[in-house]
Amino acid sequence: MGLILMCALFCVGSLNFVDLVLYQCYVFFIVPFLPLFLMFLVSILAETNRAPFDLPEAESELVSGFNVEYSSMGFALFFLAEYGSIIAMSLLTVLLFLGGWLSIQFSWFFLIEPFVLAFKTSFILFFFYLSSCFFPALSCGPINAFMLKNFFTNGFRVRYFNFQYYFFLTVFFKKFSFNDDKH
Repeated sequence: MGLILMCALFCVGSLNFVDLVLYQCYVFFIVPFLPLFLMFLVSILAETNRAPFDLPEAESELVSGFNVEYSSMGFALFFLAEYGSIIAMSLLTVLLFLGGWLSIQFSWFFLIEPFVLAFKTSFILFFFYLSSCFFPALSCGPINAFMLKNFFTNGFRVRYFNFQYYFFLTVFFKKFSFNDDKH
């Protein structure tokens, strides 16, 4: 997941989320980085232990795992933290690839921006909930085979293409900067 983040951040040249979103005012990063976006969605499913990557829950289903160990408030805090991480990953996805609070038509009407951000984040949250419905629960073997044979090898090919894209942007076009001190 870190290498996917680096590809998007290298194109912007800043670690500031405001610069990252404003850099996408003409085209969202989902358009040139569609394979990275799909890989990032798979990575955040695995990071948040959602299906089909719910191996910590699947291994403990025989005795119900954390459902037995934690009682009332501990159990509630455990699930609040889990769903809080899902919301945080959805928000990070929106900021990285979907243009954050920017709408399709760039407007300076600032009252609608939080609603645009909430709508895009809820769209990614809807993907999380649909993934638990459509993806079957797998054992460790098929998941490891998928990650080693497909995800990593194709991931390095996609990252190589994106670094070539970044080189093309920086060499042949003037890099657009939002901060005055970078000139």
